[in-house]
Amino acid sequence: MFAILLFSAVVPVVSGCGYSFVAPGAYLPDDVRRVYVAAIDERRSDPELSEALERELRGVFRRSGRFELAASEAASDAKLHVAIVSAASRPVAFDDLDEVLDYETTMRVDAVLKSDEGEVLWTGKGIGATRAHAAVAGAVITSSSAFQSSERLTDADLAGFDTVQLGEQRTHVAREQLVVDLATNIYTLMAEGR
Repeated sequence: MFAILLFSAVVPVVSGCGYSFVAPGAYLPDDVRRVYVAAIDERRSDPELSEALERELRGVFRRSGRFELAASEAASDAKLHVAIVSAASRPVAFDDLDEVLDYETTMRVDAVLKSDEGEVLWTGKGIGATRAHAAVAGAVITSSSAFQSSERLTDADLAGFDTVQLGEQRTHVAREQLVVDLATNIYTLMAEGR
């Protein structure tokens, strides 16, 4: 009984403040159920990156439950095309001798969701994600919650890498996380109609 009273008191307050409970993707037409997802690298410099993004986008769609994934464009109600327009790393932290300690990698995409008739249902320009990654072992903070929750490495593993190996490994991990962030951003913006 208390829960019903609480709910009836909260709903008017929340809806009076401009907030509402809306299902993800509710602004999209109801007949959009099956979505085909495709990611391309317009720069044509890293096909693995576009494949990883497409794979992660498909995973986000599967987990959402709102849409089904279509195996082909012909079998879909809508097509989500994502174009990688930039992916770049830049040094952001240096030691006293101007040696790079940390890099920051940023990726930007343009995305468009079109109905099977070609009508644009949603578009997102310049959607981005950024991840930082260490360039030297001394810059890796192995006690951080991010490292401990997502890494498959130990302190001993890091000590066994030379600087080049460590840089490549940290770049790879950052790109994996970047793809997850970007796929989540794309889906969230699309589902909210922003």
